[in-house]
Amino acid sequence: MLPCFNYILFVIIALHQDSFKEDILQIEFGKRFILDVGWLPEHNPKGFFIIRAIKDCDWQNPLLKEKCRTFKDLKLAMEKAVKLINSLRSET
Repeated sequence: MLPCFNYILFVIIALHQDSFKEDILQIEFGKRFILDVGWLPEHNPKGFFIIRAIKDCDWQNPLLKEKCRTFKDLKLAMEKAVKLINSLRSET
């Protein structure tokens, strides 16, 4: 579903496995949609990934917001967000 997803996941792991940064990845889908991946609380290894699908920069009301701790669940949540964003993009 996500092009080169395994490569993207590898980059996330390689760049952020020791830093646990809040801002890990943002992918823009046209001008209206964003897929955002972060880690909360920042720098805390006991935290979690947070995945958001955002429309029209409305960060207060994400279309989707999921938390997970494993890379397997991260992949599933990202795929779910991409599917939602693509379905909404096809409606407009």
